[in-house]
Amino acid sequence: MRRFLLRLLAEGSPLYLLSALSMLAGCYTLSHALALQPGQTGKLLVLLAALGAYEALFVGLGLFLIVRRRLERDGRMLLLLEVLFLVDATLLGGETFSADFRTGVAVSVALLMLALVKVIVVVRMLDPGTVVSALAPALLPFSLIYLTPGAYVRLQELHLFGPRTVYGFWWLAGLAVVVQAMLARQAAAEKVDPAAGAFRRALAIALPVSLTVHLLAATWVQDVEFHVAYLGPMVLALGVARILLDVSWPGPRWRLALPAAAVFLSIGADADLTLSGAWAIPVSPLRLALLAAGFAYLEGYRLHRGRGFAWGAGLCLLAAASGHTVAAMASRVGWLWRAVTSGGRRVFPRTAEAWGVVAVVMAFVLLGLGAAASLVSGQGRPPEPRGRRPGERPA
Repeated sequence: MRRFLLRLLAEGSPLYLLSALSMLAGCYTLSHALALQPGQTGKLLVLLAALGAYEALFVGLGLFLIVRRRLERDGRMLLLLEVLFLVDATLLGGETFSADFRTGVAVSVALLMLALVKVIVVVRMLDPGTVVSALAPALLPFSLIYLTPGAYVRLQELHLFGPRTVYGFWWLAGLAVVVQAMLARQAAAEKVDPAAGAFRRALAIALPVSLTVHLLAATWVQDVEFHVAYLGPMVLALGVARILLDVSWPGPRWRLALPAAAVFLSIGADADLTLSGAWAIPVSPLRLALLAAGFAYLEGYRLHRGRGFAWGAGLCLLAAASGHTVAAMASRVGWLWRAVTSGGRRVFPRTAEAWGVVAVVMAFVLLGLGAAASLVSGQGRPPEPRGRRPGERPA
């Protein structure tokens, strides 16, 4: 037992993990034990101050071990664990709103600024040339993590809060993930320090997870009914991120699966989430998911040239145009079938002139389909150099 304890002390890393878990457990326990009432924020501010001091030690020790002592394993573990506190895994950022709105706004803005400063300090110490490319993708997700609880409270006071508002925030969170992936794609060619790269990858994973947890927690706190369709925008955003980024996990098959899963989650959406758009066109979660998935598949086809993306884009956009619910789509298809079967004779041309027009139109349609099939199906041979006879081998 003594040797085991000495080895733990020598390695250090397990103790850092236990320390972080202990701090998380303490924050969760105290946040529930305080049971804040309006106007009572003193104890919570003391807890936040203690957490801030702990994080400063965490970041400082991690950078010291990497930069000064060259102990990258231990220093990297400290910085990776710090990511949990950066993304507000303790869920303390929104607790102050339950006591006082103005105090909650001030504390949330301060926590947001401190989180961004910590990211800048870590990246600047490890890889100064990549500060902008590391910070830019995190701005919007960090802002939503720390400011969404206050926005929920304010909208509740203005009687503007409900299932549709919550659903809108989920789409905003999905947009943050897509922007994060787009900026990460632009910075993919940069040469990044290994420790800084590990920190940035951990942050890229932790931010969407924390966004999802914070939205779920804020919805539960405000006592709003949960709809499975809420998860659709985030799943779709992860699919778009996988289309944009060439990463080892999740695998390439998820490029097609995640947008389809988002559509599936939106099928049974409640009617309370449906809006009346322009020209009185119903805008339901299913129709939104189909449109977004269709454009995601189009982007996937542009980047990866796969038949599945082309089929997915066509089916999603066609389904979105057919109706806002499965029942509406079935009704539209049934109406079209009845129109063809009952009055189909009026659809087909009866004169030679009409048949000629149909033939000319079909010639253009078939030409376009043939061109699309050629581009999708195979790759042509490279062109022969000029001046060479057919079949002649190069000299």
